[in-house]
Amino acid sequence: SSKFHGDNGEVYRNNTMFNDRVLYHPDRIKNLHYLYSVLLRAVTRAAEIILHYNYNTGNLMEETKTKKYVAMLLDETLNNCDRPFDESELFLSPSKLDIKREIQQHVYNITQIMDCVGCEKCRLHGKLQLNGIATALKVLFTDEEVLKKESIKRNDLVAFINTVSKLSRSISLIEDYRQDEIARISSIRNVQFAVVMAAMAVGMMLTILLIVSCNKDIPSDVNSSDDSTESEDDTEETKKAKQSEKKEKKKSKKPASKKKTGKKPKTE
Repeated sequence: SSKFHGDNGEVYRNNTMFNDRVLYHPDRIKNLHYLYSVLLRAVTRAAEIILHYNYNTGNLMEETKTKKYVAMLLDETLNNCDRPFDESELFLSPSKLDIKREIQQHVYNITQIMDCVGCEKCRLHGKLQLNGIATALKVLFTDEEVLKKESIKRNDLVAFINTVSKLSRSISLIEDYRQDEIARISSIRNVQFAVVMAAMAVGMMLTILLIVSCNKDIPSDVNSSDDSTESEDDTEETKKAKQSEKKEKKKSKKPASKKKTGKKPKTE
């Protein structure tokens, strides 16, 4: 899931390819975890064979490193990995041989499909991992006594350990890619929020400028007419106020005049 960048040969993560082929397909991630559990179960079942295998390479230093890494693999697997399933119960049905033949037929068909792949590198890695999966299934299907007698071929063991390594790396990378996708989505949301806020600010500024320009474009005669109407309204109000004041004064004077004009009583 990586590709080369430019002419400098720098390798970086291809998040687009990973998202399209793995992350957006939960069923594929589930199948990947299931296949990994099958391989780990095969490692624990063939632990004695793998540990005491003859890793003679003709180079004492490389042979020592190989035995050391194999011991580390078995130690981590046996001590930290739970038993995912019991293969004796899984294939205990009378149709065990039919299931075995069916799986072998599927592996053979996939191998034939891999022969049609144009990329030599892809075809090589695909066949290598298919051989590793087939070896794991052989370990699970074969009885322990028969497995110890027949052991495992060197090429099959190399393909098996290589496949375990590839799948363990893929499982660990899933979480890294998922975190990258979460960070990418959050950054996109932050950018969208900033764009929305900037658009709102620009809209407010344009509205203010539009209001100011409209006020400047109003004719002066309209303003004068408004002022004249306001002055007329003011004069009418003042007239009404004066009239009301006069009426109140007349009302206050009337009772006083009656008292003054009243007739005095006659004296005999």
